[in-house]
Amino acid sequence: MTKYILLLSLLFPLKGLASEIKIEHAELKPLGKVIQTNAQITQLPGQKQEVVSRLSGHLEAYFVTPGQHVKKGDKTAVIASIELSKMTAEHLALLEQSKAAEAQKNNTMKLHKKGVASQNDLSNAIIALQEIRSKQNALS
Repeated sequence: MTKYILLLSLLFPLKGLASEIKIEHAELKPLGKVIQTNAQITQLPGQKQEVVSRLSGHLEAYFVTPGQHVKKGDKTAVIASIELSKMTAEHLALLEQSKAAEAQKNNTMKLHKKGVASQNDLSNAIIALQEIRSKQNALS
């Protein structure tokens, strides 16, 4: 019995502290001013540039040496990557599908103007083309 009384006497002061803690809901606020400007990022001369690949794989050949200046579009290395090969094949397949879907849409549009194809057929052709283009954008 004395243990319970002792335990209760220890808990009552804690109850008083708990009522003093203020609880509020979190609010989403901007982190400050956002200023949009036109700018150009340049690299300081003599500073090294590190190139990081987004894909796994290994480098098979280098076409540049350390310190050599390169321009946009210059080959720097050959990357052997299964993931890159799959993405390239998928990209090429989507290009062909896009051409076919574009032709299908144009044909359906001509038939719709003549009254042979329904509005539903035209809508389906447009949707099919948009789906292929969204897959292309997701791959990029």
